[in-house]
Order: sequence, then structure tokens, then C-alpha cells
Amino acid sequence: APLTDEEKAPLLAEAVILRAFYYYILTINFGDVPYYFEEVTDANNEKISLLPRMSAHDLRTELMDQLEYWLLEKQALPYIKTYDPANEYRIGSMVGLTIAGKLAMWNKRFDRAIKFFAPIEQVYAPVKIDASLPSPYALP
Repeated sequence: APLTDEEKAPLLAEAVILRAFYYYILTINFGDVPYYFEEVTDANNEKISLLPRMSAHDLRTELMDQLEYWLLEKQALPYIKTYDPANEYRIGSMVGLTIAGKLAMWNKRFDRAIKFFAPIEQVYAPVKIDASLPSPYALP
């Protein structure tokens, strides 16, 4: 039976997260890399093989836009802790938002990084700090 749009959305969001993760690794290691917007078939294989590399900065921006659409606008995956037993997805929204934040920081778009990290803070916070412990930032 075909999937409904409601059933497809979380699966597409997971695919976008995985693609962003792999391209994050590629761009931090190699800089500009090939990125194709269409399916590679026998009919267009020659055309695609001649395409130049895409700017790493532009590629990261494209990936951030996709993650923002699927995770912030559509909220295709629930905002729950990754290890929460209620999380029935292989990759959750918190992982995707973390990747989006890292992409934003690589592009020096700290405003976007804050936007991506805010839901993570809401899910995982408040973190209780024991004031009786010495601060790791205290000067000797």
C-alpha cells in the first residue's frame, strides 16, 4: 500500500538528515564537492558527470535550508530525546538539528546556529549544575 504524506514526512526528514551528515563530513574534509539535485539515470549520466563541484559554503547553506524546512517548519520528526524509548525513528530531530547547527557554525552563521540549537536546549534542558563542584573554567 502506498504511504500517506503523513507517513512519508518522517522518512524524508531522516533521509535529509543523513544526506546533510554525509555532506557535512565531505565539505569539512574536502571543501567543494559535487552535489546533484536530480536523480542520476542512464539518460542524464553524461550531463551530470560534467557538472562542476559546488561551493562548500553554498552546499552547507542548501543543506541548512532543507533541515530547517523539515525539522523546524514541518516538524516532521518529534522533538524528543534521541534515546527516548518513544522515539520510533532511526535518526531523530535532535541529531538533525545538531548537524544543522554545525553546518551553520562552519558557515559563520551563528544566528542560524542559535535557531537550530534552541529546540535542543528546550528538550535536554534544564541542566542542573552542582554549585559545590569546582568550575572547570576557574583560574588556578
